[in-house]
Amino acid sequence: MSTEQVKVIYNPRDKIIIVNAIKYPTPETMRDSVKQIMELRAIHNCESVLIDATRVKSLPSISNMHSFGTDLIKIPDLKNIRLVFAISDDISDSFKFFDNVIHNRGINVHIFKDFGKAKDWLLKQL
Repeated sequence: MSTEQVKVIYNPRDKIIIVNAIKYPTPETMRDSVKQIMELRAIHNCESVLIDATRVKSLPSISNMHSFGTDLIKIPDLKNIRLVFAISDDISDSFKFFDNVIHNRGINVHIFKDFGKAKDWLLKQL
């Protein structure tokens, strides 16, 4: 079992929450990340989240991703957040399923394959 931890921080200069995903996320680490995002959002009144998944090597199973995506709609105000992912080529195919699940639940997500481009796009939305 990996001891690698997801880092969720608020960047006060850019006024965004940044999540540094781990190489092999589990449903539990993903749920914990969302909890931390929502706590920081409440503290800083922040509507912009950038998830850096460029180091991720694989995602949980399709059924776990479906359950996670379904659980997301239960979170108050999640639809009001600008959610941007920077993903790796390793997960781009499997991420398409997750993207579809969360879009079907009304969550607006933008996906990039480059962290810098994802951050630039998000900052232009502020």
